Amino acid sequence: MPDFRRPETEGEESAPLRRAILRAKGQQEALQDIQDELGDVALPPLRTIDIARLEAEDAGQQLRDELGFIDFSQRLWSQPEELLRELVRRVEDRGYLVIQVQRVSVSEMRGFSIAAELAPLIAINGADWPRGKVFTLLHELAHLGLRHSGLCDLSRQSSVAEERFCDQVAAAALMPRRSFRSVAERLTIDPTSYNDLRVLSDRFGASAEAGLIRMIHLGLATWDDYSSLRGEFRSAYDRHKQDEKDARVGRDAPIYYQLKVRDLGRPFIASMIRAHNEGALSSRDTARLLDVSYDKIPKLIERVASAEVLA
Repeated sequence: MPDFRRPETEGEESAPLRRAILRAKGQQEALQDIQDELGDVALPPLRTIDIARLEAEDAGQQLRDELGFIDFSQRLWSQPEELLRELVRRVEDRGYLVIQVQRVSVSEMRGFSIAAELAPLIAINGADWPRGKVFTLLHELAHLGLRHSGLCDLSRQSSVAEERFCDQVAAAALMPRRSFRSVAERLTIDPTSYNDLRVLSDRFGASAEAGLIRMIHLGLATWDDYSSLRGEFRSAYDRHKQDEKDARVGRDAPIYYQLKVRDLGRPFIASMIRAHNEGALSSRDTARLLDVSYDKIPKLIERVASAEVLA
């Protein structure tokens, strides 16, 4: 059993988080059962990104190289939802399963990962904002690159060495040391200015908070700077959630099926549907594993085939 516990809250995970972990493990077990039954699942062959013997900066560059960051346009880096969708697609193309979870506080968990030979899993908190999800995706990919599982609350001064390492890998992947330092110095970024940090971090697909942490690790800012802006970071997150809520006013609620695809992952849904079509899963078990009534499965299949995906 993977250890999902954080030292500061060992044994104190909330019920929603425990349910999320059980659901993730259930998805992996279902995929393994189908693999055993049919000899195949709707997942690409696993191509792991091994960083076990690398320093954090080199490991970050390895993630950049393996995921093809060089192909990304500058416009993509400034569009966090599009960036997240593209990264998820590229990670899934390597045989990983990426899911999102709901009803878990971001203050408790931003992501977790479960190492496995088939469909190593990355779970992202669906309540986080897109830039936070991008960072968490890379952070958890680093855990799996060490062939470990983990739970991430992104406590920035965590005493857990592996958490610090995975934070540093994700930061190095998003914000390469040389180019990040060059831009920060050229723009004369004030590390106590939230707006300055936004300008800097937007260029690298990162949040202002992650940008400041990177500056700290590169000797361009201090933890006192971070402490002075902690409240501003929280306020920015609250504004983002309110903006999301306002944007939904007066719009149809499209998102039931979109959320299902986002939360379960396209490869998982496709694998369950294929197993059902080939007689390895009953209609009842298919509906249970997809957490929908059977009559909703056709629309779910349509959404899987659609290019429209929630970030």
